[in-house]
Amino acid sequence: MSSSRQGTARSILVVALGNPMAGDDGFGQAVASRLRDLDVPALQVVDLSREGPTGLLDHLENPSALLVIDAVNAPGMKPGERVDVDWAWEGRPALVHEPALSTHGLSVAHQLELAASLGMVPGEVRLIGAVLESARCGDGISASLSPTVSWAVERILHWKERWRLEVRTSAASSNLDAY
Repeated sequence: MSSSRQGTARSILVVALGNPMAGDDGFGQAVASRLRDLDVPALQVVDLSREGPTGLLDHLENPSALLVIDAVNAPGMKPGERVDVDWAWEGRPALVHEPALSTHGLSVAHQLELAASLGMVPGEVRLIGAVLESARCGDGISASLSPTVSWAVERILHWKERWRLEVRTSAASSNLDAY
C-alpha cells in the first residue's frame, strides 16, 4: 500500500480519497495506483477509499508534506478542470461538502482543521484534483476526467522534486551560514 520512503530528506504523504466504484470519484485511487506502479522513493501513498477522510489523522505521524488527491465538486468550475492549490491559500476554490449527504462523517477539510488544532499538519499541504462530472455507482472515470490522472501524477512528481530542492537549498544555506 505504500511506496518506499527512502531517497530524500523529506517524506511526502500522498492521500487518495474517493470511491473507486462511483465514476469520477475514483480519481484519487486511479492516481494512487499509477504512483504505486512507479514506486517513487520518498512518497508514501495511502488509499483512504475504505476509511474515508476520517482515516487521515492516522497517517499524519511524521510527513513533512501532504498531497491530498481527490475528485472535487467546485462551484463555477467545469468537469475535468484541474486543481492544484495550496490548502492554506485563502483564494482556494470553495469545495462543496454537504454533511447531510456525506458518507464520511467528517470531510477532509474538517480533518485538516482538526489536525491543525492538534499541531499535526505538515509544513506543506496541497490539494491536487479534478472537477468531477459524474459519481454514479458502477461507472468508470469519465472521458473528461481520464486525462487528468496522468497530469495529477506529473504534479505530484513536480512537488516532490520542488520540495526536495528546497530542502537541499535550505541545508546548503545553513552550512554556509555556519562558516
